[in-house]
Amino acid sequence: MVYFLGVGSGVTVLNNLAQIGIAQGTSDTAILLSIFSFGNFLGRLGGGVVSEHFVRSKTIPRTVWMTVSQLVMAIAYLLFASALNGTLFAATALLGVCYGVQFSVMVPTASELFGLKHFGVIYNFMLLGNPLGAVIFSGGLAGYLYDKEVEKQQQQGVDGMIFASSVSCLGPKS
Repeated sequence: MVYFLGVGSGVTVLNNLAQIGIAQGTSDTAILLSIFSFGNFLGRLGGGVVSEHFVRSKTIPRTVWMTVSQLVMAIAYLLFASALNGTLFAATALLGVCYGVQFSVMVPTASELFGLKHFGVIYNFMLLGNPLGAVIFSGGLAGYLYDKEVEKQQQQGVDGMIFASSVSCLGPKS
């Protein structure tokens, strides 16, 4: 469930990164994907190394790293929601790192919590978190909220003007 929430919410932002960038006034949204991907790489590499080090030296369980990455992801989501100038790229990088940590730490966490006897089944069941999160959070929840915001902006008009044919959410400041 923890993996589902972390990876599902992360893939939702990843799927909608261009729209988030456009809503916050970024003209080149391709850079956001690059930042996210590089952060994902660092998170996968660093998350595994850091969790392994602390498991062996300080006996801090990997579940602590899952919790920390989830908390930092929540901070990144708040940065996205705040739409403050200069936070878009930082929030994208933070989210990418935490998304990568989720992937690298969850596999050994599952083997430590449930053992290796049925690890293949457990691992494959765990991997359902990514596509299920994409369907439920991205296709369902985010799509519904996006459509409601577009509808609200169409009814109110953007800057006093009504665009009947608009099918895009233009962000809070447009």
